[in-house]
Amino acid sequence: MKIGTSLIEESMEALGTEQPMITIAEYKLDMFKPAIEKYGWELTQEVSGLYNDKYKELVFNGELVCEEEESL
Repeated sequence: MKIGTSLIEESMEALGTEQPMITIAEYKLDMFKPAIEKYGWELTQEVSGLYNDKYKELVFNGELVCEEEESL
């Protein structure tokens, strides 16, 4: 049915970019690998302890900035 592809493409159109910043939990990487490869998204950051201490959050096409970093 390609519902996921439709949602991704509509989201990219609404955002006006084919390279949106997206985060994916490390344990869900295999589920998103086809989309990552199809759209050429680039892993740009790995963040530990963002949502839990067990898995990294993988950031594609951008970087997350911590509130502490913004105030410096």
